[in-house]
Amino acid sequence: MNQLTPFQFEQFPIRVVTDENGEALFVGKDVCEALGYANPNDAMKQRCKGVAKRYPLMTPGGMQEVRVLTESDVMRLIVTSSLPSAEPFERWVFEEVLPSIRKTGTYSVIPESSSLNAQVRAQIGGILKAVVHKEISDVMEEMVPSLVQGYLASHQTSLRYGKTAGQIWDSFGLPKIKNGAVMLSNRLELCGCLVEGGGRAEMGGRTSKLFDPDKSAKVMKSGLLEFCQRYVKERQGQGNLFALKPI
Repeated sequence: MNQLTPFQFEQFPIRVVTDENGEALFVGKDVCEALGYANPNDAMKQRCKGVAKRYPLMTPGGMQEVRVLTESDVMRLIVTSSLPSAEPFERWVFEEVLPSIRKTGTYSVIPESSSLNAQVRAQIGGILKAVVHKEISDVMEEMVPSLVQGYLASHQTSLRYGKTAGQIWDSFGLPKIKNGAVMLSNRLELCGCLVEGGGRAEMGGRTSKLFDPDKSAKVMKSGLLEFCQRYVKERQGQGNLFALKPI
């Protein structure tokens, strides 16, 4: 692993290290304290998944192996936190720290030109995709080769397999509420639930993101469903709309 880098969220120090694959790992104790968990060890045991990763860190008691968390585990702690600061912390992690680390290898302010270049690259990519799809359609009309047929069949299957945030919202019995599906879409994307290739669907004249149903269901059951339920209660101003179950 690389050298530990200290960041600051409000009054809380947050230490992050990148592993040999460039993945950002957060010191679990720091995240738990920033999110208001009284017992960080219990919080991580109950909410974080997979094999625990550890990093050697100098503490007042000497060198110790502290637990570090992946982005997914940080998100699980965020959605189950009851502090109002959980949402600002989420934005800080996923909109500032992680994009900066991925672009520069460390935490720093990203110049505006970098953002502009990213937008230009995205636009160029969209144009190229449109050209490729038109060429495939032309070939299909003229020759209908089996290779292209197989590609299109696979592509159509992936589109049918994906679900929009609105469909996932409805499948969990959540009531219709303004911006509910938009909020869910943003969080599912942060949790890496988009279908492979970043699928899109045209619905009612609007383009919607498509999410993997299996990944989305796991994330919802890991705490995001409870977060959505609290979101609905806050918007509707009802205290007992749902009987919340522990994760």
